[in-house]
Amino acid sequence: MPSTDAVLVLAARSRDGGLSRSSAELLTAARRVAAPVAVLPEPVDDRICGELGRYGAERVLSICAPELDAVVGAACHLRPPLVLLPATTAASREIAGRLAVRLEAGIVTDVVGIDRGPEGISVLQETCGGRVRVASTIVKTPAILTIRPGAVVAEPEAGSCRSPAVEDLCVTPASAVRAPRLVRRVPVHPLDGRLLTEADVVVAGGRGVGSAEGFALLAEVARALGGCLGATHTAGELGWAPDHARISLPGNQIRPRLYLAVGVSGSLRHRAAIRGARTVVAVDRDRNAPILREADLAVVGDLHAVLPALLAELRRRDRARSTSTEPSEPSEPSEPAEA
Repeated sequence: MPSTDAVLVLAARSRDGGLSRSSAELLTAARRVAAPVAVLPEPVDDRICGELGRYGAERVLSICAPELDAVVGAACHLRPPLVLLPATTAASREIAGRLAVRLEAGIVTDVVGIDRGPEGISVLQETCGGRVRVASTIVKTPAILTIRPGAVVAEPEAGSCRSPAVEDLCVTPASAVRAPRLVRRVPVHPLDGRLLTEADVVVAGGRGVGSAEGFALLAEVARALGGCLGATHTAGELGWAPDHARISLPGNQIRPRLYLAVGVSGSLRHRAAIRGARTVVAVDRDRNAPILREADLAVVGDLHAVLPALLAELRRRDRARSTSTEPSEPSEPSEPAEA
């Protein structure tokens, strides 16, 4: 049985060392039902501690171990009724399933809403691309919830300037029981270092791109825009893009400021996975492609003509920006005028 009313939240850093957007969303969701306690699978510094407190964390458990072992150790130490994890990637969803087995807990995945009512904690899920909503009440704890990215708007706790207490815990990683062995080597993709679900700009391709060479062009456009490379499930199956780049309900669900879809027909699963995108621009030869109806700006044309022109324009603007910011040479002092 739970020994505390707190909600355990798996937290993570962003690429710049601050609190990730998904972690801020989890803490915001947790505050709706109880006091959040964050578990961070690494040492805690002043910056991350301050940001965790800003979003409502009352305590921070620092556990230097793999994410799954860290959450298991924190849950056994705290024994909370709820554990919240992000549903951002396939790896995080796998952690949730394995955690439920280890804790012998129930699990509700892809949650879009959470609240505490007279009958207990209720959760909301969506299916069929958001057309059907399912409300459930948690009747047995502990329970594991994975929160869909973008479903909860990250909001700092009003008037909060707390500095949460930090507690260092030590757990024995399960991987230490048996020596690891090399299964396979995966070559590093040029954009592997960028987290797709945290990106502000995503450039994605589908079957219409036609080849892996076409995706190399997409990668150049993504770099020029300072964004990430994405792909449809089909393009990933064809081997044109890495597995981590797949955008769909079973894959990554994204919420960038700009989503550029190239050669993407726009299946229901794909359109549901990009619902959080603020601006959608689509390029496709088929004027009847479903993605064009979802786009804020639809371009009907051949991507092999559109993308090189777009890339050339982006590079021209980048050169113009660099030229305009270069310091000008000091002018020669003028000769004094004769009287």
